[in-house]
Amino acid sequence: MEVVRIMGGITAEPMHATAGEVHLVRAPGEGLEAFEARAVAAGAASGAGLVVVGGLPNGEGAGGAEAEADALAESSMSVADPDPHDCAGLAALVAFADRTGLFAPSPRHLAALALLRGAAEAGG
Repeated sequence: MEVVRIMGGITAEPMHATAGEVHLVRAPGEGLEAFEARAVAAGAASGAGLVVVGGLPNGEGAGGAEAEADALAESSMSVADPDPHDCAGLAALVAFADRTGLFAPSPRHLAALALLRGAAEAGG
């Protein structure tokens, strides 16, 4: 099972997770590690090959991974100073897509990843 954690969103810490057909919302006061463990358990129970912790609460399964990549690409390319921390999340999703073939990374995903990698290198 692949686990992708996307950090640095609007709420800073993940509040949503997608595991196959299951969508989870982090409970008030639930620690990040406990939430991630609950998401992984839900993914294992549902037979999911991918658990995405964080990002936006949209999509399911491979569609969810593609939607997360779309959201990261869109936000990264629509701001003057992209967040280099988004690079790890988008890179993990693109690598997962390449490895599994569940979705094809779009030219926009790859362009955003190049932009994020450049921002990360410039930031030190």
